[in-house]
Amino acid sequence: MKMPETNAKVVARRSELVLRFREFLPEDSVIDDHERL
Repeated sequence: MKMPETNAKVVARRSELVLRFREFLPEDSVIDDHERL
């Protein structure tokens, strides 16, 4: 059972992690990760 609020928090947290990893990973890797989802 998925809860909208939980999903929103997961997406927000994932976005935050992506912004942090962007400093270490090439932009291409970040784009590919989003396209996989």
